[in-house]
Amino acid sequence: MLIAIGNPEVLSLDPIWNSFLNYVRRSNRCRGAEISWDYDEEVDVAGDYAEGYRSVRVDDMNALTIRLQERTLAKEGMLIARGEMPNRER
Repeated sequence: MLIAIGNPEVLSLDPIWNSFLNYVRRSNRCRGAEISWDYDEEVDVAGDYAEGYRSVRVDDMNALTIRLQERTLAKEGMLIARGEMPNRER
């Protein structure tokens, strides 16, 4: 018996772990968090899985930044509408 404890997203960055996690998931022997990739897809042993993961996370961070900017601008707009000056000190 082998018990592997770890974040499947991080472990999957390594092609060997990715293959193992796919095998375990296909065999219905996996417990814990659902994996976010297609475990039936062939693993590219020479693939750079970390780059794909980084790309997705950069997109997530960009979307978060836009949402924060929109909220900040909306809050500043409400303050100006009430005759208050936004605090721009940092």
